[in-house]
Amino acid sequence: MSYDIPTPTGDITLPDGHYNADSRGVCVICVRQLIRDTRPFMWAACVPCRRFDRALATTIDAKVILPLGLHSIMNGAAIKLNADKVAQQRQIDKAMKVARGWQTLWDYKKSLVTQMAKDAGWDGLEQVPWQEWTATYPYSPQTSLEAYRNIVHAKYQWIEQLAPKIFDDEWMYAEAAKQLNPEGAN
Repeated sequence: MSYDIPTPTGDITLPDGHYNADSRGVCVICVRQLIRDTRPFMWAACVPCRRFDRALATTIDAKVILPLGLHSIMNGAAIKLNADKVAQQRQIDKAMKVARGWQTLWDYKKSLVTQMAKDAGWDGLEQVPWQEWTATYPYSPQTSLEAYRNIVHAKYQWIEQLAPKIFDDEWMYAEAAKQLNPEGAN
């Protein structure tokens, strides 16, 4: 059972890939699952994609690779008002890096949605029913893993050098299974 797939009744908007029925989001990585609204601490990716990110992060002793938390604190970036000016500037720089990472994710998602819509013959449409989208592009753990590898290759190739485990399916699945609780918290 997936905790991120409620009964869909809305549409996916093109080309941005937003879900228009309520405040749930669409995974920025696989674009095949909806994400629960848990504001202010909402995620940009579904549980399986976040698990792959955390799994790979363990190989380079990091918490995450991609900035998938939609609050800077979720990505390890906080500005402490009682810190000295030098420390605050480092914290501001880290928060800005997270913000640039978010923009990279949104841009990637938009290009992916555009390509998927074109491949399905939906280019030129403003929206597609979510059920039709997922019938054409069904979710599977393998699609999440492939989508994760695709975004890393397209936008973060240095990760492939540092963490070659990304190419080991067996290791990625085993390590991902150890990540996060089923509800996807933290």
